[in-house]
Formats: sequence, C-alpha cells, structure tokens
Amino acid sequence: MSPTITCLQSGVWSEALEFCKRKQCNHPGEPENGRITALADLFFGSTVVYSCEEGHRLIGKSSRRCEIYGGRVAWSGDIPTCQRIPCKAPPSIPHGKHTGRLLDEFHYGTSVTYSCEPGYPMHGNASIFCTTQDGKNGVWSGPPPLCGEAGCSAPQIQNGRIVPAPRSTYAHKDTVTFECEPGYVIRGPRVVQCQQNNTWQPPVPTCEQGKWPASTAGATLPQCPLTL
Repeated sequence: MSPTITCLQSGVWSEALEFCKRKQCNHPGEPENGRITALADLFFGSTVVYSCEEGHRLIGKSSRRCEIYGGRVAWSGDIPTCQRIPCKAPPSIPHGKHTGRLLDEFHYGTSVTYSCEPGYPMHGNASIFCTTQDGKNGVWSGPPPLCGEAGCSAPQIQNGRIVPAPRSTYAHKDTVTFECEPGYVIRGPRVVQCQQNNTWQPPVPTCEQGKWPASTAGATLPQCPLTL
C-alpha cells in the first residue's frame, strides 16, 4: 500500500487510505478454574485482567498487557494459574479421630467429621470444613470438638470472691458470679462461663482498689477523731 496521496484536478486530495494500523494480539487465553474479568479489545496497549473461581487462589500476575516484542505484538508474561486453596491437616483430638486421617491433602470445601471413643461424650460440632477468610489461605471453619467431660477449675480472683461459695470444678456452660472485697471495685464482667475447651469466657475480671469519686476531688474531708 502506497503511503502517497495526490492532489486531484478537482482541488481535493485523493482518499487517504489507512496504512498505519494498530497491531493486534491473539486471544490471551484463560486459566483453568479462572476467567477473564476485564478485556476491552486485543489491540496493542490493551490490558487483560484475570480472576479465579471461588475456592481457588491466583498464582502469578493478575494482569497482562499487549506489548511489542521484536517487531511483533504479544501478551506480556504467562497466563496465571488458579490453585485450589489448601488447608493444613485438621487437628487431632485426645480420645477421638476424624474421617480425613487417611488423606494427604485438604483443600477448600473439604470437610471432616470427628467421632469419640466409647465412654467419652463429644462436646462441640462434629464436623468442620476448609474455608478461607482472605481468598488465599485456607482455615478450618471452627475448632474441633472435645471428647470427654468438659470441666473448668474454680477461677481465682484476688481481693474478690465467687458467690455463692465456689466448687472445685464446673461443667461446660456453668457460670460463676464475682464480687469484690470492701474497698475494691470490679473491672470486667461479673459473670463468666465455662467453655468446652476448659477455659472461662469472658476473661475473669479483676478487683482494683477503689478511688474517691471525682466529685470529692479538692474537697475538705472530715477530720478523724483523736484517740487518747
């Protein structure tokens, strides 16, 4: 194609043919278990953006650009891959087992179910599953259950006490109430509950020495009588 135009007898230029065209890349391709989320066209300078299906994480760069390489155009980099999000092996529990103990890998969506030995009652959810909170790393949906009688020892509070009188141990979901000795004020919740992992929640409060109310600051306190 000639890059020349001619002035015609009519006083106008001959038709200016388009002889400089933007080069075009081939289709950039899609990753398995992924898709293209943004692509306007295939011309030089265009950008393609990738994402993965739920339960998969992107390995590689999430975008590529149609660029010039030695006189031709091609997409920068490689197509990323979409990898199933893995979880660590589910935790083992005393006097119990789970259905995934023969598996080598655990991925997003995998579930395991626990069972307890005879004579050890289960506390908590029997099944947990692999999920994710950040779209990259796998976590289990909750803690594993416990096998056996859940029990908490009596909580200790300095300058305070449990009312009524404390027991030596407490069962799962039992509650205790605290009060402070005279001259001390409680900081934190008055009532806590025994959890299935043998801890108290919310955390046990503290008893702190009381202070004069702010309204008495700077006031003259009554004199104490002298003892002769």
